[in-house]
Amino acid sequence: MTYQEQMKNIAEQIISQCSALYRLEENRNDWVKPEGHSLMIGSNHYYAVRKDGSVTPGLEAVQAEMLKLIDNQIFKANSKLEGLRFQMIQLGKTGAIQ
Repeated sequence: MTYQEQMKNIAEQIISQCSALYRLEENRNDWVKPEGHSLMIGSNHYYAVRKDGSVTPGLEAVQAEMLKLIDNQIFKANSKLEGLRFQMIQLGKTGAIQ
């Protein structure tokens, strides 16, 4: 694979990872903003966060767990992005990925 092809491949992966990270951050924001994310429980529709900014009673633990899960995914996505950045730097320095 040529230098240009390797650079293009890494750049495409970085773009893809940035898009995934953006979606994760949007999803996290949905769980913390008023009326951002809702759940169907039985035939009832509940917003995790009410218009006044309070968490719907009974959903506090659900919201906290979802935020933990999303934060973990954001951490992993940032780590992968950092790895891709490192690969691009290495490619720029050496002309090949080690």
